[in-house]
Amino acid sequence: MLYSKTCIGGMVTAPHHLAAQAGAAVLREGGNAVEAMVAAAA
Repeated sequence: MLYSKTCIGGMVTAPHHLAAQAGAAVLREGGNAVEAMVAAAA
């Protein structure tokens, strides 16, 4: 099951809801897609 999180500036999909939230938080704070991917994978 994949979890999705949308925010202004993008969308993040990850296998765990907390990982998706972490990636979305990076995008909300002005980060780019690579930074969001690293945050979701960590």
